[in-house]
Parts: sequence; C-alpha cells; structure tokens
Amino acid sequence: VLLRAFPTGGRPPFTYSWTPSASVRNPNNSDAWAKPGVTTTYTVTVTDTAGCVITETIPVTVHPLPAADAGLDRMICVGNTTQLGSPGVLGNSYSWSPATGLSSATAPMPNASPPRTTTYILTVTSPDGCPKRDTVTVTVNPDVQITPAGPVSICIGGSIQLDAGAGYVAYS
Repeated sequence: VLLRAFPTGGRPPFTYSWTPSASVRNPNNSDAWAKPGVTTTYTVTVTDTAGCVITETIPVTVHPLPAADAGLDRMICVGNTTQLGSPGVLGNSYSWSPATGLSSATAPMPNASPPRTTTYILTVTSPDGCPKRDTVTVTVNPDVQITPAGPVSICIGGSIQLDAGAGYVAYS
C-alpha cells in the first residue's frame, strides 16, 4: 500500500521517518510503500527546517488469503467424470476456468468431464476481496481403437487378427 504524508504549514524542506521501517520501502520519503505481513499501524514523523515535529499514525489491515485447493491431478477415460476441488467455505466465491466440461464454473467441487486433457484454474476470493489460485489437470485417456489386420468378413471356423494398439496397461 502507498503511504503518503502531506504536511500543512511549517517550513520546508521537510524530513520524513516512517516506522516500523522494516516493511517500508523508502522510509525517509513523503511517499513510502508498505508491505506488512500482518495488520500494522505505521507512524510518520515529519520535521521541518525550524525543528518542529509532528507525528501521525495510519493502520494498515492485512486480510488473510483464502484456501484454494483444486484437488489432485486426475486421469479419466473419455466420457467419464471426476470431481474436482474441496469443500467450500461460506462467504468465499469460487471460479473455475475454463468452464469446458464442468458441471458448474462457480461451485467449490464441480464434476469434470472434459473432452480432452485440460488444466483447470480455480480462483477463490474471500469476502474481503483477496484472491488465491490453484490448478488441477484432468488427463483424458483416448478411446481404444481396434483395427482389423485384414478383411472383416470370415468363414465359420476362420479367424482374424485385431490390433488394439500398444501402450495400455492391460488387455482383455
């Protein structure tokens, strides 16, 4: 957050000192960037050339980030469904992108049935407006394609060789 001191009256030039200075960039300027990790009250001390000193305080509230859990990566077959996410927290809003193949793009735990391998991005926003993201990839395994190794017409007692391709874990 940008902290600014605007002295009125006094004799310029002014000197500035922001405290606590550990989380402040340029703590000796009238404009100072603060990046506190927790809610912090900052104090600025302004001194003019006559030695007059004034102090002012400003609280900076730090809101926690919500939990965002899109779940573990999943592997499904074409046409199957899997559930993503984790139970939601009342007050948070949920947004999934892309919405392709989802039962809901705003539910904390939608069902997913994407047509192809898809990486979904979950954005959870707290009531304070703080967003957090997580991703999950649903890998869609292709359908098995059986290819005959010749004509598909045979006589009784004959046989034909069928090829289901290589790389599968099991064949039945």
